[in-house]
Amino acid sequence: MATHLSHPQRRPLLRQAIKIRRRRVRDLQDPPPQATQEVQVQSHHFSPEERDLLYEEALYTVLHRLGQPEPNHVKEASELLSYLQEAFQVQPEEHQQMLRRVRELEKPVFCLKATVKQAKGILGKDVSGFSDPYCLLGIEQKVGVAEGSPVSRRRQKAVVKHTIPEEETHRTQVKSQTLNPVWDETFILYVALFQPPSISCSHLSPAPQGIRFF
Repeated sequence: MATHLSHPQRRPLLRQAIKIRRRRVRDLQDPPPQATQEVQVQSHHFSPEERDLLYEEALYTVLHRLGQPEPNHVKEASELLSYLQEAFQVQPEEHQQMLRRVRELEKPVFCLKATVKQAKGILGKDVSGFSDPYCLLGIEQKVGVAEGSPVSRRRQKAVVKHTIPEEETHRTQVKSQTLNPVWDETFILYVALFQPPSISCSHLSPAPQGIRFF
């Protein structure tokens, strides 16, 4: 319920309301200065030496790029090289000199990260009906072997153990007395990209028998 105030009682309230109104008008006319934050803009002006290093790095990346580009992306390395030359504003003669120098550099080493997760329902090899399985993992080098030959049949039996050098083979831990081993181990495999790599993985028990997985 509203309460009627006498004239003397309303004066302090009226003065207070006037002060608030004046303060609002002043704030609108003169907004408080905002705290200015100094932002340091990095300069993109490179020295000639830095520019040459960056350009060679870009050329090296294009020459040794990996993967399959998407349909709407540039596929040919020559188009990317032309784009770099235009973007860096490099003269044709200088571009060819730097390109020759980059091509003489050592090729990069490519690695493949592979994780061996688990196997389920493997055959029991022990008298107990269980096995002590472990896994061999490696990059299989493709060689011309006729199908049905003794070498081909041997590869189907124990691929990694007989066709990949021992120093290039990775081995998981042995899981004792189980038919459903879980390894969850990750390995780094070095890949020579002369041709698409083929990963071979065999799970074995202490007896040299295994099954090939891809």
